[in-house]
Amino acid sequence: MVAVPLEPTQSSGLSAPSDAELKKLVERLDAAAAGVKDTNGLIARIGVTDEDRQGPMGALVMAFQYNQSYNAKPREPYFTGLFVYENGIQYPPELSAVPDEVATLWDRGSRVACAPLVKARLHDLCFERKWGSVGDHARLAGEAYLELADEVAPGETLRQCVALRRARALARLAGQADLGQRAARAIIHALEDAYAAEPLDVGRAVVLVEAAIEEELDAPEIDELLTRLRGENRDVFTERVIRLQLRRAADDAVRKKLQRELVEAWMRAAERSNPAHRTSNLKEAAVLARDFGFNDLVAQLIAQLQQAKLDDQGLKEHKVTISIDAAKSETYVQGFLNQPSWREALLLLIANAPPTGELEKNRANAEAMVRNAPFAAKLSTTLTGADGLPRLTAATNEDKAELRLILCELSQLRVQVHDVTKILNRIGAKWDPIPTDDLAAFFAEADHVSPSVAATLARVFNHYFQGDFEAACYIGAPQIERLIRDIVLAVNGPAYRPQKGRTPGQYDGLGALLPVFERAGGNDDWVRFLKTVFVAAAGMNLRNDLLHGFVDEVQAGHAALVLLAALYLTRGVTLEVVPPGCRESSEEPLP
Repeated sequence: MVAVPLEPTQSSGLSAPSDAELKKLVERLDAAAAGVKDTNGLIARIGVTDEDRQGPMGALVMAFQYNQSYNAKPREPYFTGLFVYENGIQYPPELSAVPDEVATLWDRGSRVACAPLVKARLHDLCFERKWGSVGDHARLAGEAYLELADEVAPGETLRQCVALRRARALARLAGQADLGQRAARAIIHALEDAYAAEPLDVGRAVVLVEAAIEEELDAPEIDELLTRLRGENRDVFTERVIRLQLRRAADDAVRKKLQRELVEAWMRAAERSNPAHRTSNLKEAAVLARDFGFNDLVAQLIAQLQQAKLDDQGLKEHKVTISIDAAKSETYVQGFLNQPSWREALLLLIANAPPTGELEKNRANAEAMVRNAPFAAKLSTTLTGADGLPRLTAATNEDKAELRLILCELSQLRVQVHDVTKILNRIGAKWDPIPTDDLAAFFAEADHVSPSVAATLARVFNHYFQGDFEAACYIGAPQIERLIRDIVLAVNGPAYRPQKGRTPGQYDGLGALLPVFERAGGNDDWVRFLKTVFVAAAGMNLRNDLLHGFVDEVQAGHAALVLLAALYLTRGVTLEVVPPGCRESSEEPLP
């Protein structure tokens, strides 16, 4: 697709063409629309000059560069922008931001257009923009979509259904019952043609049945086609067809039978899949079996999933080498070793941003990932654990954004953790031995650190300095949660949940305590560090993996992160005590 123009149109002060000039401009659009499949084809053929871009033609062409959100929910915009510039400007702009003179031009152009594609788009935009005679725009756009559906080639069933469904939507929005009925009849007629065709065009039939069910139409061909489609044994369509049958199921017995068949369809797909897809298909089958209540299938599927091996899945490891200037690195380390004592050297480690970086910079990098790879940003991502089992799927926009942020943090961490490890090693070597009592007194200077926690942390640090990273990790990791819980209690924050039903009274876990700690004044950058390193399933999830035996070999970097977190939580926080009367209720759900 050719983007025209490549910069946001400055429509302010747009001169209005005469009727004759406008007619010639729209004739160019009509000619470009002849024989093309969609607005992308029109844009590719229109041939706009630099002079055109600055005038009325540029404003008219902009109308055809909006994306259509086919699955838009009520009150969500149907027309969306093509892309967003680095300065945040969207092109084309939101319809509410389109200047009145441009909307007027679209309104005038819609009256003289002849090609169904051109008429449909201009009338529809005016309807969505609420410009001119809104009811007439809805009706005329709907009629143009009906014309467009008639023009579509036989193999373009999806485009035909999109046009017919949009006509139905406009009919509903504008109260045009006759228009809606005409679109419904067109869908049913296409459905009848598909049913009568020999051999059955499976793809076309599925698309038409889907459209009919979505539009809540009733025709005997729907169920008959679904039955025929189930007999086609096309793996790519089986799951889709069963889901459509479930929407038509008349009673619980039929629905339960179809639900089991849906699970079994995923199981058969897993049997025929390569190892990587097999794990994904088994997971989908297990989730469905659990949701539908088929416990016998759940047990069977979990047993199969647990046999998955990461090495069997054909995954490839990609390594990136980063050159580090040894002289600059040593100069940086010397800045810590030149401190008066180990105390100042340790405090310097938490004086700046954590090794995951600054939150705002990471957010900017995550947003840049979307701009640089917009298509990839729309895809769901499934993370797999070291055991080969799926851990997390980021499917919603919120989950995808969080995953991108965590990936930016982890990329920083992989580089920075080497400096942290080197600095801790050199501190331990320079001031060796550091008396355990002196370390305990150092940690106990903070009021929220109990003597027992201070003593434990002193032993943790000396385990690290002596090269016993495993002991440092396994003894230190539980203290991270203890410290955050003690901080939350010290500021009168909610940390304990009384018994509720059969759930006994208990303290919240680390994941639930972190948001409370953040509201109590925890530094944003360091809160993200704690979340990404210790609790985020998409991050390192170090606390969980350590304490559940998923870390086969504890390395210096693991232990260094535990020590760094302990340093921040003992000597890097400033407590903001909340008066008891303002205490938050621990009954509120925590993120």
